[in-house]
Amino acid sequence: MTAPNLSVQFFEPGRPAALLRTLAVFVVGFLIRPIGAFVFGRVGAVYVSSHRLGRALIYPVAVPAAHSCSASS
Repeated sequence: MTAPNLSVQFFEPGRPAALLRTLAVFVVGFLIRPIGAFVFGRVGAVYVSSHRLGRALIYPVAVPAAHSCSASS
């Protein structure tokens, strides 16, 4: 779908401002997207990576140990 088609669907048809409003929605989304990527990228880098690093260091030791304990009983 293009902007003229969306403007008819979401805003009052026949008004010239409808197309401008539709284009404004596209522009706002285009400008906000890098800000969200920066924020959520930082959150993922700080919180998720640290948890994955801890799991990567603990699981190779904990899983075989738990398996050997449960196999012997």
